[in-house]
Amino acid sequence: MGVLILGTPFLYSKNIISLLKNLIRSDMNRFFKFIVFILFFLLFGCGGSDKLNIKGDPEAIKLAESMLKELGGKKAWSRIKSVYIRTIATASSQQSYVLEEWINLDRPKFMNIKTTNNIQSVDIIDGNDGWRITGRQIQMIPPQRITSYLEWYDTFFIRLVKFMAEERDNIEVRKKGDRQFEFYIDGTFKSGFELYDTNLPSSYYVEDQYGNYNTVFFEEFSEYKGYKFPLTIKGESLLATYNTDYFDPSHLEAEKAFSITFNPNVLLENLD
Repeated sequence: MGVLILGTPFLYSKNIISLLKNLIRSDMNRFFKFIVFILFFLLFGCGGSDKLNIKGDPEAIKLAESMLKELGGKKAWSRIKSVYIRTIATASSQQSYVLEEWINLDRPKFMNIKTTNNIQSVDIIDGNDGWRITGRQIQMIPPQRITSYLEWYDTFFIRLVKFMAEERDNIEVRKKGDRQFEFYIDGTFKSGFELYDTNLPSSYYVEDQYGNYNTVFFEEFSEYKGYKFPLTIKGESLLATYNTDYFDPSHLEAEKAFSITFNPNVLLENLD
């Protein structure tokens, strides 16, 4: 009996020590799992968030990643669905004017209002249809003019950056120069980008229907809602210098985001 009485505390102590070891081992496993999770998150959740899974030369992809990160990041740009831009155009050969643009980025549906000396003209494009409102008159936009609008939309800077962020299967980037890469969709050239040392784009160029390259230059940038956008826009083929007065990106289509209509008849009733 004495042995049993003396042995009981001893057995208890062995059980307690074993239990403590298991608890410590279990807690250490949880601790190490937690540390591994944090390291994984830091490496792939944050640090790798702007890595692009697109086709192209490794050096070109790296330039595209650097540009996208500096412009606001892949996550932000992949969510953008529309944008409102107001610019003030100045040129020595003509009067200054204000240009307001509401642009859907997922399909060709956009509108611009040009105001010169309080006189407005409105162009609306919806796919292959287009209307112009001048004064109190609505006219169909000629097919040649619609084609020009759609060519501009097809290579619109903000739209192409969005496509990169979305990592679309049909896009590709190719190295062109030291800090320059070109952007292709379905193997067709769309634009070329050249970057400042800060990785912001200094210019981008597109090809017109005659095979000529037209370059647009970005001299400085500002930031709104986490997106960086060009403040001053100049171009070899542009008739004016455009200074961005307001830039508003949205995760909604333009109609919902900015409470506007693309119906020319309804719009005419609302114009002053």
